[in-house]
Amino acid sequence: MILSMKNIRLTIDLGSTSFKAAIFADNMLLLGEAEYKFAYLKNNDRVEIASDEVDNAIKLVVNKAVDSAGIAISDISAIGIASQAQTSTFINTDGTPVRPFISWLDNRAVKTCEQMRNDPIFNDFASHCSLERLYPAMQICLVHHLMNESDTDYANCQLVSLPSYLIYKLTGNNVTDSNLAAMGGLYSLQTKSWHQPYLNYCNLKMKQMPELIHIGMCAGQISGENFLDLMPKCKLFLCGNDQTAGSYGAQLNVDDILVNLGTAHVVYACRKELPEPEQNLFRGEYPGDLYYAMCAENGGAILTALLYAYPELESFDNLARLAEQSDSGSVSFSTDIKALNNFSWSDENSSLAAKAYAVFDYLANRIKIMIDMVSGGKEHSGQIYLTGGGRKNRILVKMIKEKSGAKIVELETSPHHGAVLMMNYD
Repeated sequence: MILSMKNIRLTIDLGSTSFKAAIFADNMLLLGEAEYKFAYLKNNDRVEIASDEVDNAIKLVVNKAVDSAGIAISDISAIGIASQAQTSTFINTDGTPVRPFISWLDNRAVKTCEQMRNDPIFNDFASHCSLERLYPAMQICLVHHLMNESDTDYANCQLVSLPSYLIYKLTGNNVTDSNLAAMGGLYSLQTKSWHQPYLNYCNLKMKQMPELIHIGMCAGQISGENFLDLMPKCKLFLCGNDQTAGSYGAQLNVDDILVNLGTAHVVYACRKELPEPEQNLFRGEYPGDLYYAMCAENGGAILTALLYAYPELESFDNLARLAEQSDSGSVSFSTDIKALNNFSWSDENSSLAAKAYAVFDYLANRIKIMIDMVSGGKEHSGQIYLTGGGRKNRILVKMIKEKSGAKIVELETSPHHGAVLMMNYD
């Protein structure tokens, strides 16, 4: 197959534990892909990534994807970048990070966050942010903590997230998209701009912040030599957080819902209007001047923790087989869904099959609750799609279909699919 240079697109997913890259040609044809698991710097409550590790991880995963696709890096004409939202650092005037990247897994700002929640300036925080309240891992809490904890002078530095940092290294411009910005706490969904009162609170100036663009827009193009050896005029697109990119890959229409069964169980809906803030609900901007509502809970992670606590359950496959042997819903299961402990059943003397059935019934009920939440409390009228590795668990899929009362279409999608679809350029 002969592919022209203009058809080759690279997608990069900057995830929480690994970076992934994929190469696509026309008609969403996947040519090659790669993954690189990077190393964290961990010290008590601090979780960071060295800037050299970020550089090396991006370069390695891109080169591995290019080799997998059997192309030259000079063939790539466009790059779409999706990412988790909070991981960030400061760069100096020549683009060099002045400290390691702080991960969203970091807990140093717990006390800082508690103090911020009591400040009247954040009384209307829910109306501005994707989340309804401040959380310690949010960019705004971590930045405020740094400003008060560190002796470093950040006045002449710029704040960058992982995708902004990559854009800067390739173009010299600090840019982010509105979808990611709204999750960090410094952006306002009301004004669709950086929220000046929160910048002031964190001793940040507007010149230290990334330029804002809409999700899916071109953030710039390569203009000269760069660390990835990409060709000049290669365009770069910002494709939002990984869940948004994955949902766009499913080509959701207004009121459609995507249920993703992974380590986390995520329910994501495309909405015509911005949802009202609500506890445990994420909301924000979606491509095409639309919005999203999203809920996420430990799902697959509960099964992993359960198997560790009860080795007699043996494996995921055995847990599913046991559940399929039971036709009883008389036993109920409960747990601390956030802490992943305190597992209990209403009848501790029930059979393993009955206990297994109760676990999947619990997970299916949680997903139904999330479907109702992202639907805004209204009767769901759109299509429901199901994706993720958990689809292999047929008893869970069957329960979700029964409890939702809707026809559910199973499909394969990923942040890569959404990123390549967003790269609509001539």
